[in-house]
Amino acid sequence: MRTPTRHRPTALLSGALLLGAIAARGEAAPPPEAPRDRFGGSTVLTAEATGAFRLARFGDRHAFVTPDGGAFLALGLNHTHVFLEEDGAPSRHVRGAEASRRSARIVSDLRAWGFNNSGYGAPPETWARMPFIDQMTTSGCSRWRSRKAFKYEDVFSPEYERNVRRLIEAVTTLTKDDPNLIGYFWTANPEWTPALARRRRGTDWVTTVRTLPPDAPGRKAYVRFLEERYGEDASRFREAYGLDARDGFAALDFTTLDPERPAVAADDLDFLGRIAERYYGVIGPLTRELAPGRPILGERYALRDLPRPVLEAALPHIDVLSLQQIAIEFEAEAIDALHEATGKPILIADHGVAYPTEDHPRTVWEDVEDAAAVGRAYRRFLDDAFSRPYFVGYLRCQYVDRPAGDRLRQGVLRADGTPRTEIAAAMRDANLAVAARLDARAAARPDEPADEPADEEEDG
Repeated sequence: MRTPTRHRPTALLSGALLLGAIAARGEAAPPPEAPRDRFGGSTVLTAEATGAFRLARFGDRHAFVTPDGGAFLALGLNHTHVFLEEDGAPSRHVRGAEASRRSARIVSDLRAWGFNNSGYGAPPETWARMPFIDQMTTSGCSRWRSRKAFKYEDVFSPEYERNVRRLIEAVTTLTKDDPNLIGYFWTANPEWTPALARRRRGTDWVTTVRTLPPDAPGRKAYVRFLEERYGEDASRFREAYGLDARDGFAALDFTTLDPERPAVAADDLDFLGRIAERYYGVIGPLTRELAPGRPILGERYALRDLPRPVLEAALPHIDVLSLQQIAIEFEAEAIDALHEATGKPILIADHGVAYPTEDHPRTVWEDVEDAAAVGRAYRRFLDDAFSRPYFVGYLRCQYVDRPAGDRLRQGVLRADGTPRTEIAAAMRDANLAVAARLDARAAARPDEPADEPADEEEDG
C-alpha cells in the first residue's frame, strides 16, 4: 500500500453537531434511543451480570452479554486508530492532549451514530470509554501483508509455540481484565486455500511446509503423512505424484512437485487440515489459558477462503465464527449454510459499501451510486443479517477516509474530519433498529429462560 497523502483534520464536527446539521437541513430526526446499560447492552433483555463480556442464548437468539448483564448485538466501526495519525502519516501518532481530544471525538461520534463498540483497531486511549475488540496476529499469512512480510510458519516446531505464547501473552496482559473488552480476534484474512494462495503468493502453506529442510518439524510431519497414506507402495505414490520414492519419502525433493495434480491437490487439502489442527491446537488453548473466560472470535476469514478441514479444526477453539465479505448484500445462502454446519454464532468482522467521488473514483469496496444508496444498502444488510438469530455482530469499515494505493478506504468522516451526514444519519437509524429488535424480543417472549450458556450448543 502506498504511503497515504498528508492531510490535516480541520473541521472536527462532533456527533452532537451532526444531529444539529441534520435538523438544519429539515431531515427527519432519528428515532430516540432506548435506555442502555453502561456498556450499551439492553436493559430489558438481561441475564446474569458476570463483570465481563460473554456469549449466551436467549431462546434461539444468540447474543453477547455485557458485564452488567444486558443482551448486546455488536455494532462497531473499525480502524479508528488512523484518526490519531499525525497529518495522515501511519508511522506517527499524536500524543498527550491531542490524542485525548481525538479519542473523545471518536467515542462521541460512534455513540451519536448508534454504534456500541469501536470494533478492532481502536486506539488504546478509547478503551476505557467504549467496548472494543482486541486482535493478535498469530500467523504472518494475512492477505493484507506485503510480499516481504507475508509468511507461513512451521507450526509444528517448538519455536513457533514459544513465539506465539509470547505474542498472545503480550496482547492479553494489556486487555484481558478490561471490562470493555468484547473478545479477541486472531489473524485477519489468513490465506488458507492452496490454489488461491498460489495465485496470489506463488506458494501455499502445504508447499511451504513440505519444502522446508529435511530436519524441520513440519517437513517431518509431512513425510509421516505420506508414509501413513502410501506406506511402502512406491508405485501408487509415483502414479499419484510423479515422483520416485524408492529411497523413502524423506529423501524426496518436493520442489519439483506439481501441486495441481489431482491426487496431490486432494492430499494437500487433507494435510492442510493437519496444519490447521496443529495451529489452532496451539493458539486456542494458549488464548484460553492466558485470557480465561474471554470470548474467542477466531480468525477473520474471507468468505471465499475457508476450506472445510480448516473450519473443522478451528471449531473446538472458537466461540464465534467471524467472516468478511465483499458483496454489498448479506450473503445469506453461504452464511446460513456455515451456521447450519457449525452451530456457531456468526459475526461480520469487516464490511463496507462506498460510492465514487470526483477525487476518488475507485474505492476498496463495491460501489453504489451515491451517499443515499450507501445508507440504504447499510440498512438492508443489517435488517437481513440481524433477522437471523445466530447473527451477533457487524463491524463496519471504516471511521475516516484513508487512501489505499490508488483507491480510497472511504469512511464516515472525510479526510478533513467532516462527516458524511447522510450516511451517518442512515447508520444511526439502522443501528437503533437493531437495538430495538433485541428489546422487542424481551417484550414478545417474557417467559423464556433468561439465558443459556452459548457453549452448551453442539457444534454440528
